[in-house]
Amino acid sequence: MLKFIKNNLYVLLFLVILAGACFGGYKYYQSQKAAKTETVKTASVEYGNLQKSVSATGSLTALDNVDISSKITGRIVEVLVAENDHVTAGQLLLRLDDSSLKATQEQREATLNEATLTLNRYAALLNKGAISQQQYDTAMMNYRVAKAAYDQSVSNTNDTYIYSPIDGYVIGKPTPVGQTISSGISSPQVIMSIANLDKMQIETLVDESDIGQIKVGQKVEFTVDSYPEETFEGTVRLISRSATTTNNVIYYKVYVDVANSKNKLF
Repeated sequence: MLKFIKNNLYVLLFLVILAGACFGGYKYYQSQKAAKTETVKTASVEYGNLQKSVSATGSLTALDNVDISSKITGRIVEVLVAENDHVTAGQLLLRLDDSSLKATQEQREATLNEATLTLNRYAALLNKGAISQQQYDTAMMNYRVAKAAYDQSVSNTNDTYIYSPIDGYVIGKPTPVGQTISSGISSPQVIMSIANLDKMQIETLVDESDIGQIKVGQKVEFTVDSYPEETFEGTVRLISRSATTTNNVIYYKVYVDVANSKNKLF
């Protein structure tokens, strides 16, 4: 449960009670030569905070959460981290089998070396006029094809080593050794997830009738099910301009930043 707090409204209480003595007739007033004294009662001025709040529910997630996948298809041969382990950016997480890829790399390296020798020889022959420009151009094309193939094989071999892109914690169990991982651009297979729990965010929906009271930079108090008796704080980072309609009610997304240096929230 989230509460968006406003503390800048003050209440001034001021009470005046006026009671007057009743007068008799004008003639009696003159005969007495004295006026009835008016009695005034006052209460002291009091200042206090009037706290307004907007309540909402939302989801708490890590601000930086990365799904680890592979650029190539391969079988996992080593997993170097476990669930809940802390990792740093650049740390090796796992390795895929590279035996066939290394064999391909060696073959393409041999082809590249041969293409390089041929190109150098044809360059010398071209300078002597012993071959045509077309023959040299063909040798150059063969070299470039061989070089591209070799570079790709090196890249594939390097991609069998998978590293963490961020500092964080391993969320859930990684895919085990022996599992074959499929690559894919549109929907790659997730091997494991890494989340930086130092920075969390709350995503919530606020009714349009209340959204005018929410401001960027505003403080937020919230509770979570795992610590029902404890109150945490956050700060409004973003108020979406795009509305969402649910059951004919218009809502706006609000994003709240939450510092979590002790990693108590997850």
